[in-house]
Amino acid sequence: MFGIGKKTAVIAAPVEGSVIDITEVNDSVFSQKILGDGFAVEPVTSDITAPCDGKVVLLADTLHAVAVEAGKVQLLIHVGIDTVTLQGHGFISHVKPGMTIRKGETLLSFDAAYLKSQGKASTVMIVVTNLEDIHACCSLSAVDDAKAVASVLGIPHYTLDFRDVFKETVIDYFVEAYASGNTPNPCIACNKYIKFGLLWEKAKQFGANFLATGHYARIAYNQERNIYELLRGTDRHKDQSYVLYQLTQDILPHILFPMADLEKTHTRELAKTFGLPVFDKPESQDICFIPDNDYKRFLRSRIPAAFCTGDFVDAQGNCLGRHQGIPCYTIGQRRGLDLGGPGGPYYVTALDVLHNRVIVGNQESLFSHTVFANQVSWVEGKPAASSFRAQGKIRYAAKEAACMVHVNEERIQVDFDIPQRAVTAGQALVLYDGERVLGGGVII
Repeated sequence: MFGIGKKTAVIAAPVEGSVIDITEVNDSVFSQKILGDGFAVEPVTSDITAPCDGKVVLLADTLHAVAVEAGKVQLLIHVGIDTVTLQGHGFISHVKPGMTIRKGETLLSFDAAYLKSQGKASTVMIVVTNLEDIHACCSLSAVDDAKAVASVLGIPHYTLDFRDVFKETVIDYFVEAYASGNTPNPCIACNKYIKFGLLWEKAKQFGANFLATGHYARIAYNQERNIYELLRGTDRHKDQSYVLYQLTQDILPHILFPMADLEKTHTRELAKTFGLPVFDKPESQDICFIPDNDYKRFLRSRIPAAFCTGDFVDAQGNCLGRHQGIPCYTIGQRRGLDLGGPGGPYYVTALDVLHNRVIVGNQESLFSHTVFANQVSWVEGKPAASSFRAQGKIRYAAKEAACMVHVNEERIQVDFDIPQRAVTAGQALVLYDGERVLGGGVII
């Protein structure tokens, strides 16, 4: 026998393929099956058997777990405010079979209140990337908000200064992309280098085993294939799986998305219930380091030479007018061209940085069957095959479309069944198999 809290559990030492009988745990009686590839949380009958050697099982409706190892049962964790990884009705889905869990491990969280309500302790860590605007995302006001949340919840709070790295990997990338005639997605770069890059490395130094963010996406462990899957969020209007396609098997086991199964309105209701002072804080839709959303002003202050005037030309090279600088335009743009005459209306179809020309054409010239992408990343570490069917998404706001994917050594060729409008270099091309994110790359 061994003690669990103030109660005592009498557990018969299991043999291979047997069932542990658990009695008098928190005034309840349970019989638990030990699953070979996961964790049992449902009551089972004694005639059900399963492999048990080396597995972990959670005692239902308690905050305790036992480790089953070579016929011996051991108390693994008692969950309190300073220990983590267990919920009242099961392990968090990201615990991997065979994973070592030690008493006192901590959980890093941007969604601390929700995690704490689920029986998991947490730490708030806010990343400072912007001090130029006091009210911008990841600015001093965000630090104050995070401190206030941590104070309400009674949990630790740390502030990390990532301004230099953020400038190098996100802002400079953003500026250089526009100077090259591309239209970048800075959120994807931030996720790769800051949130799930440097922040995760720092979190581990603080003793964290998991990183929780407010992204609307889901992670599921596929027991049959022994891999972690990245899935689209339940709230399709807020689904952010597109900007997370670079997550791989190395980090997926350590990521939590507590908001994944919640609607945005429910999230705010919970925040209000938890007494968080930011429950009604406006949602930002802007680029975090350009809070006024005037990206032309921002770029002009950094790369003024890129704003040289040049020619608008058609596909035959005929000059139709003068443009105000290539960074002012993106593929598919119609407004602000100020081009009249026969052949219109005109849309931007390509950017010729070398000759400082903006190529324009009619609506039909915007559609493409075939898209190429490089800097390819696969969630599972490799593609399903050298050629396979999937659904492709060419920008965050686009709908997924059926396509055929051909994998080359350093890039992918994606042939869409239906031509896609305004395919734009610099944007991400993300591939799906239904709900599951396969991976993606940067459109070239």
